[in-house]
Amino acid sequence: MNASTSPDSPGPILDWLRGRPECSDRERDDAVERIASKFDADAVVEAVSKRFHDLGGPDAEVLLRLAEANPRPDLLRALGNALAAQPDLPPERAWDALAVLDGAGVLDDFPALRELFEELNECFGDDLSVQELAAQIEDDPDGLWLALQGLGPVEPDVRAEIIAGLAVGAEPMGPGLSEFLRLLAYADDPATRAAALAALA
Repeated sequence: MNASTSPDSPGPILDWLRGRPECSDRERDDAVERIASKFDADAVVEAVSKRFHDLGGPDAEVLLRLAEANPRPDLLRALGNALAAQPDLPPERAWDALAVLDGAGVLDDFPALRELFEELNECFGDDLSVQELAAQIEDDPDGLWLALQGLGPVEPDVRAEIIAGLAVGAEPMGPGLSEFLRLLAYADDPATRAAALAALA
């Protein structure tokens, strides 16, 4: 966005971010700082809540950071409802949004989301990162088997989303991750097999 542009609400800045999937971390940081310093909390809450319907977009990280900085009950409720309505989000993005709700102390208001958060934490620990899991599988001699054991207790639908996230988040795919996915392609659960085969393809 042109530095001389001075929008009268956060909306244009967020729209600009959404249209720039290649946006750098610095640009996202600048957008958060600009919104936080220029607009009052009411304007921020209104603009952010309108965009929760698509938490998979390039502006989602900024939306979650702004929600964390403005933990109003109505905004957190909107986030929880929007997250519940988007079950196909990548696991890492879902975890980020769940962490905002948990940090604000409202996750228990959404029992299904609490259950999902616990499943993701059980699988990956407190610091969920698809990239870190892929690196562990590649670099740690025991990483592949630890990852297989971690996926075991996870619900099949969530497990399939994690597998899909691994395929997207670890490019190029190394031999360790390829072997991990090949093993999952022989799993008893149809959803797990399908997700692994799709990732390999």
